[in-house]
Amino acid sequence: MNTIFHPGGIYGFLRYTDWPIFLVFLFMTCYLAIYLIRWKTEGRPYNIAMSSVIGIPALIFSIHFGIFLLRKHGLPVILNGSYVWIILALSVASGPVALAIVYFQSGRNWKAQTYADLYHNAVVVPVMIFFLFTLVPVAFINGTWGWKIATAILIGWFIALWRLDVKAGRHHQTEYLRQHPDALEKSPWRYGPRK
Repeated sequence: MNTIFHPGGIYGFLRYTDWPIFLVFLFMTCYLAIYLIRWKTEGRPYNIAMSSVIGIPALIFSIHFGIFLLRKHGLPVILNGSYVWIILALSVASGPVALAIVYFQSGRNWKAQTYADLYHNAVVVPVMIFFLFTLVPVAFINGTWGWKIATAILIGWFIALWRLDVKAGRHHQTEYLRQHPDALEKSPWRYGPRK
């Protein structure tokens, strides 16, 4: 297997950075921030989308597998060069695309989105796309069958939860809560005292 043991760019950064610090940063940016923004702007921290509550940590674990294998085995040559720049361009573009999709789905009304929704579409989606498409391939190329199966299970878990959320309408959380006012009280994923 052709690998680069001292990669540059984002791979070099991830190979030589303390991975727990990076994972805490990723967890804070893509997971905890949603609760904090909702708490500050809506007065209550909540997240009722299963793909976000359970799925995002699963994706962060799959990214962790890629970091671990990058540190252990180096960077597969196939991922070197323009691949990272293409993924970076696509992930940066995904933010405005996600914002535009939600904007047009809401009848061209920005007020239909909360600050947490805007943050999710402008920050979380691009960050997750970038790290998933740059690090998960490392797990699939450098990993044993066990690593590959574990990574596939985590990503499949997220996709299944996302499909359930879309089917139930939980992806548009504020709209879902308007239609199901008791959903937050019944949700095991909310924080704070129950009434």
